[in-house]
Amino acid sequence: VICAGQEGRASAALRAMDCEVLPLAWTENSHAGLSDLGLVFQMARRMRALRPVAAFGFGGRANLVLGLAAGLSGTPYVAAASDLGADFAGPGLAARLERRLQSLIHAGAYASVFHNPGDLALFRRLGLTISRRVELLPGAGVHLARFPFAPLDRTVTTFAMLAPLRRDKG
Repeated sequence: VICAGQEGRASAALRAMDCEVLPLAWTENSHAGLSDLGLVFQMARRMRALRPVAAFGFGGRANLVLGLAAGLSGTPYVAAASDLGADFAGPGLAARLERRLQSLIHAGAYASVFHNPGDLALFRRLGLTISRRVELLPGAGVHLARFPFAPLDRTVTTFAMLAPLRRDKG
């Protein structure tokens, strides 16, 4: 397994699992534009050299960079759509451009993976193109109707959670 991304704490964990890590000049700016175009060509060169059987993207921006790089290098890829949210379905120019690009990337993918039925339904409702092969994961959140809030019947000393709390995702 070869992983490309920012060098950091996760890199050490990946290497400990015998993954090769390719450092990538990935910025946190979700609207990086020209720097992402540079990443596309960098990844395409690496994929031509490595000749992977397949490439996997995760999330909107990663799908765009990976999908374009895979297309340039002739590498089959899988695009994963998750956490699309209200902004993705919004009326603005940026949202419309994002939808068009995601539709293009998913159309060329070997398979499209959706992390919950809501994201797949949103793609279909918006008329976006997806791969002929669609996989639906059972979900990545808490089903609030099945697991409603209830007070704890015991004292909890410490609890930590790292997660987005979004009304549009339940």
